[in-house]
Amino acid sequence: MDGRGPVQGRELLLVGGIAAWASVGLLVVQLVVFVIWPPVHTVPELFDLLHASPVIGLLSLGVLYLINNALVLLFYLGLAAHLWHVSPSRVVLVVILGTIANGGLLRVQPGGGNVGPGQSACRCR
Repeated sequence: MDGRGPVQGRELLLVGGIAAWASVGLLVVQLVVFVIWPPVHTVPELFDLLHASPVIGLLSLGVLYLINNALVLLFYLGLAAHLWHVSPSRVVLVVILGTIANGGLLRVQPGGGNVGPGQSACRCR
């Protein structure tokens, strides 16, 4: 033994590693998808796209982003399993903060619909 102690939760560590590689692969897929099919900018365009091709419509809505965030959460759990023996209280804190940050990112619209400083969310006239 190397003095670090046994790694508990080896299965969770494996799931975290697989999720990390899957997240990297999904990032490449997201780049290709958004280059080939850029996101739509208006609601009528979105409904037309969903009617014409539901799969591409869901991709335009950011379904790959949601899957990637779920994979990142699995990565956090795998990392927590690996670092648990170092400091369980810090691992819990970091996983909670990472999960909150990941949930906060779900609010961001990947299609450019974010409102910047001094801008109004309403485009009504």
